[in-house]
Amino acid sequence: MRTLREIKKRITDEFMASEILRNAYRLSENDTFENKFSTVSIENIIFSIVASAIYVLEGLFNVFRKEMDKVVASSIVASIPWYHRKALEFQYGEDIEYNEDTMTYEYPVDVPESKIVKYAAVREESGYVYILISGDDAGVPTKLSNDVLTAFREYIRQIKPAGIPIEVASYNPDSIIINIGVEYNPLVLNPDGSKISEPSVFPVEDALNEYLRNIEYGGVYNSTKMVDAIQQVPGVNDVIVRFISVMAANSQSFAYLKGNTWVSEGGSFKLINPKGNISYATRL
Repeated sequence: MRTLREIKKRITDEFMASEILRNAYRLSENDTFENKFSTVSIENIIFSIVASAIYVLEGLFNVFRKEMDKVVASSIVASIPWYHRKALEFQYGEDIEYNEDTMTYEYPVDVPESKIVKYAAVREESGYVYILISGDDAGVPTKLSNDVLTAFREYIRQIKPAGIPIEVASYNPDSIIINIGVEYNPLVLNPDGSKISEPSVFPVEDALNEYLRNIEYGGVYNSTKMVDAIQQVPGVNDVIVRFISVMAANSQSFAYLKGNTWVSEGGSFKLINPKGNISYATRL
């Protein structure tokens, strides 16, 4: 929201920029409003009154906008963001009640420790809404039990608009093997990929895990972005991707990645045997 000073300055700037008004008041282009009109001049008083009125009006509009935002936020809008927000609000072991004022089902009490859904991804499929959810184990998305899924499905069934089919799932992360060759700088890294200054640190492995952790839950692995992340590591001169192999969360075998991307079925990725799949050389 603009300040009263900003509003008045805009008015006086427009006044002084008008060629017609400058001629009427015999003003030059270098004159300013403050230099030519005193604080008790009729022009200054009028502009102050107008600026004050505009300031009050903008304040009212701002209050109105905030109130409307609250109304919209409390309304059932069956959109992807709405389902995502409601999934994270789920409280395992707590019952919901119907609120006559908002005409929605909601939790009467907020119990933070019962909110075990820590990750959620929602997308529209042909004819239904698909919701993927996970718990959390030390920052790693984990599969939720069937008991939790049963409760979550009932929660969604009661709060969603009628007539919209919903499918809910929870899986462990997809497993991914990233086999790469790294050309390293022997002034910075050891032949095994550890830092010369800190032999217990393996920065390429750390960069791989960090890249996978930063993929949005339910998102997409991208080989180009993975290579970019590794090339930011000090001591890495070049990277060659030999192959990428992925085992989807609900699969029993690995498959070579064809192309550049993979949409996670489990919502996230777990890096398998990085030390055995990264080779280092001073020249590739």
